[in-house]
Amino acid sequence: MHLYATTPDLSAVDQAAVEVEVWEGNLLRNRTNIAKTLCTYSLDNGPSHETDEGKFLFRFTAFDWSKKIEELLTRSNIHYSMVRMIEINPLQQLLKKKIFVAEDDPDIAYCLVSVLEEAGYHVKLASSGKPIIEGNFSWVDLFILDKRMPDVDGLEICRYLRAQAATKDTPVIMISCETRKSNEALAAGANDYIEKPFHIHYLLNVVSTYMRKTTK
Repeated sequence: MHLYATTPDLSAVDQAAVEVEVWEGNLLRNRTNIAKTLCTYSLDNGPSHETDEGKFLFRFTAFDWSKKIEELLTRSNIHYSMVRMIEINPLQQLLKKKIFVAEDDPDIAYCLVSVLEEAGYHVKLASSGKPIIEGNFSWVDLFILDKRMPDVDGLEICRYLRAQAATKDTPVIMISCETRKSNEALAAGANDYIEKPFHIHYLLNVVSTYMRKTTK
């Protein structure tokens, strides 16, 4: 049985998006074709976050939801619930640069996401390196990787990204509390290395530098 709020008529709402909780956590973690489709159509290149109950929150445009995603979930017998409708600016959404942050410290992760989003970037957050290795994202303009994570070391993730055709040239900024590891990070393919604790304005300046390069 699917649980969802009564779906309003979305066809005439050009700037509407929907937030939807998907209950099939194992499906997403196991990188199925359905999970890839959800990540591709999601406004966040994947789930924006995971709840304490193991549900995943996605955001889709109203058009994609009504024309593709709702039918896909229903046909595949995947439990979901619609959380709410939100307003978006489609052009602004498309123009936003996308950053993937992999950071397992919740306080640092919250700070990074808040500051980067306030600076106008579109941020996807993961608390481990597994989503990157599994390819649970679409186009990304820049990666920010914590060197030490619970599952996959940031250096290993960086080497993986450099070995993939789609991400071999994507800027990677590695952050870590370990001192004097910049040479090791650069050798793994990182473009820059920032030691914790760092001033947030310095991080924004570094991010801006690489974003300008990708624009060119």
